[in-house]
Amino acid sequence: MARGDAPKTVLLRGSPAGREGVAGAAITPGMCIALQSDGKYDPAAAGAPSSLVAREYELTGKGIDDAYADTDNLLYWACKPGDQVYALLVVGGNVAAGALLEVSATAGVLGALNSGVAVARALEAVDNSGGATPARIRVEVI
Repeated sequence: MARGDAPKTVLLRGSPAGREGVAGAAITPGMCIALQSDGKYDPAAAGAPSSLVAREYELTGKGIDDAYADTDNLLYWACKPGDQVYALLVVGGNVAAGALLEVSATAGVLGALNSGVAVARALEAVDNSGGATPARIRVEVI
């Protein structure tokens, strides 16, 4: 895919509920997140089931590469099966289209299903085996 064709938004297709909270850590749009006991949202833990996905804070002109900082107001999608999002694939990840994905050991970022709970299915093949940062990947929430 040509770089100019890369989506500029996390939500690709579907109608998830838009929600708002407070970030409890650095969060990049496209990460899976989870509500913590302090009432803030952090990147979801490895293997955890999560259908909450941080979205870009477009209200202030921020895009998908603009991370939230600890205590920032956080916008996110409460996704349901079938919703499609532009998520993040773990550094070193290499997945085929159709592969089941889980939250990886790099909290909030997706990787190939290993021993956790499948939260998404890859809609495209992405090879980030030589990458130094998480790569974007189109996924369908399951």
